[in-house]
Amino acid sequence: MTPPITRTWSRRGRTPVVRVRGRSRRRLSVAALACYKPGERPRLIYRPCPDARPDGRKSFSWKDYRDLIQTAHQQLGGPIVLVWDNLNTHLTAGMRRYIAERDWLTVYQLPPYAPDLNPVEGIWSVLRRTTTANRAFADPHDLITAVRRGLRQLQYRHDVLDGCLTGTGLVLAPVWLGVTGDTVAAFTAAVAVLIIACPCALGLATPTALMVGTGRGAQLGILIKGPEVLESTRRVDTVVLDKTGTVTTGRMTLQEVYAAEDSDEKEVLRLAGALEHASEHSIARAVAEGAQERLGDLPAPEHFENVPGLGVRGRVEGHEVTVGRFPGTLPEPLAGAKAGAETEGRTAVVVVRDGVALGVVTVADAVKETSADAVRVAAADATGGGVCT
Repeated sequence: MTPPITRTWSRRGRTPVVRVRGRSRRRLSVAALACYKPGERPRLIYRPCPDARPDGRKSFSWKDYRDLIQTAHQQLGGPIVLVWDNLNTHLTAGMRRYIAERDWLTVYQLPPYAPDLNPVEGIWSVLRRTTTANRAFADPHDLITAVRRGLRQLQYRHDVLDGCLTGTGLVLAPVWLGVTGDTVAAFTAAVAVLIIACPCALGLATPTALMVGTGRGAQLGILIKGPEVLESTRRVDTVVLDKTGTVTTGRMTLQEVYAAEDSDEKEVLRLAGALEHASEHSIARAVAEGAQERLGDLPAPEHFENVPGLGVRGRVEGHEVTVGRFPGTLPEPLAGAKAGAETEGRTAVVVVRDGVALGVVTVADAVKETSADAVRVAAADATGGGVCT
């Protein structure tokens, strides 16, 4: 508390000193409910809590709030819609269980920090500026008496209680509810007006929305450099997508196996899978996994060697096998299959046994299931261009 306002004097050049008798470190906590109902005068229901309690607790417990709500229900004689802060005491398991068991009680939580929306905060401010302002208390009992007297005076100042209620436009909710009959839409409209009406809540809502948006994008694989980049996306008219890992899964998988006229597809895949199983290349892993999935166990290569620019070669079951690029001319069926696969964006490798082309194996980066819909939506939203992948 600030020193009391009194007439003081001292000699010129010296600061007047007011001696205050009594000193105490005790405090007084007060919980209150500001009750509003259309067509009736507002009411203030409060409960003080001195710090000298039998259990040694210096603040309110959830049971104290429970008793305050129960008292309000008895005095008001009807259902209650309670809007209060996100205090830890309000969110305890006991309080949540008490609220769930009362059909006459509906609770909504205010934003994490919104003192402008809580009329009780305004009532405390009025109390500090009037009855308890500029007053020194002789003892804790004097403090409790002054606060109680001030609260009793505020109970009869209906204009002050009405002035502490922030105008948020919540009256739109009953009108919206009566017109549409949709409770969710009515409450959504009321909360939207509530957030816009309070500059404090608006200042918190904007960075919070940007933080949530960038976090959700990161979960989906979209890295946003900053909030200003997210805001600038409304001017985007052309979307450019990287194919590998964005439109596709980023993981090669086995597609088709083509065999020459005098060979078998299973034999081609068996030899290719056995040799590629010893390689760590992404294409080799796709061939090896696909062969093992389709044929089961594969023979182990007796010799393995990486050939830069050509692929891999080794000895499998006594045969010299090469998987990769074929330096010579492929027979017509295999050449057509290889050209067709490359036209469709697939990777084709040639399987050679003892110098003779045995077949062609194709692998590709599979397209994600959601890519078609995403590209379609992006193309529909693009106004000044198209989608390039």
